[in-house]
Amino acid sequence: MLHGFPDTPAGWRATDRALSAAGFETHCPPLPGYTSESAACREPRTVQQAAAGCVELLESIRAPMRCFVGHDWGAAVAYCVASWRPDLVDRLIAVGAPHPRTFRISLRKAWSARHFQYLRWPGAEWWMRRADFRHVDALYRRWSPTWNFGSEATADVKECFRHPACLSAALDYYRQLQPKLLAQQLREKISVDTLICGGADDPNVDYDDYVHAGRMFTGTYEIVMLPGGHFPHRENETEFAQLMLRFLGEGAG
Repeated sequence: MLHGFPDTPAGWRATDRALSAAGFETHCPPLPGYTSESAACREPRTVQQAAAGCVELLESIRAPMRCFVGHDWGAAVAYCVASWRPDLVDRLIAVGAPHPRTFRISLRKAWSARHFQYLRWPGAEWWMRRADFRHVDALYRRWSPTWNFGSEATADVKECFRHPACLSAALDYYRQLQPKLLAQQLREKISVDTLICGGADDPNVDYDDYVHAGRMFTGTYEIVMLPGGHFPHRENETEFAQLMLRFLGEGAG
């Protein structure tokens, strides 16, 4: 299970517990650059680089079934891995993000996704750090307007971003993004069975975007919209875990 922005592996805690209780082996790695050790290497961070690292991890896992779960940037990475190396992924679950090759822009979406622009600008790191990372909370409220979260929801993110190199690495995913190049590299349709989970109140993505993305899949393609916004796996922890278990099968043992 791979997280997005602004998040950390801690965002999967509830899902991790539910899957472990059902007998599944889970791995929740941080995106490259989200630890002080990986951030020490100052090569630019990209979705493609993260996907290459996940390929190495998946190659090391020996299991009857391997499922890649990704949220936000993690979903973009999951799409890459499933497209490039379908032999390593038996099932795919993408949360809060449609296939990057199919996303359609509109004036409303351009405004709601304006962070894709200003997080690339000089001064973005200062903007994120100001007032004890107040903008992290602002992004959560903007993207999940019906989620009444407390300070604990963003505490792990802020702790991660207090390391300057980690914050810089997290913003690299925006700075280094080349949408046309990523779209070209995702020409191959995804053949593995896929579950899409979106938030019904997500201002960035709506149901029709996920429907439109279905053209990039040749395996089964199911869309489930849960209440809430951009973090449906966190806003609806029990429902999301049940959805995953149903998709994966009742238990691993």
